[in-house]
Amino acid sequence: MDLVKYLVAAVVSFLVGILVWIMGNFLSGILLFVLLFGGYILWNALKGIDKTPIKQEENTQPQEKTATPPLDN
Repeated sequence: MDLVKYLVAAVVSFLVGILVWIMGNFLSGILLFVLLFGGYILWNALKGIDKTPIKQEENTQPQEKTATPPLDN
């Protein structure tokens, strides 16, 4: 189902790119196609990211204690 969504987005972006190409110039059509389709892909990728922070593991290794504390000079 995701592939169909991306295919539809690609076709719509392509048609808008061709329309801009006819009205403007070739590079504008290509740029608009890349921006629209790439923006859609990025939007879907960012929509799937969780908002919860990632838990970090605590340091479980015991810290070494020195016999004498460091001296100030």
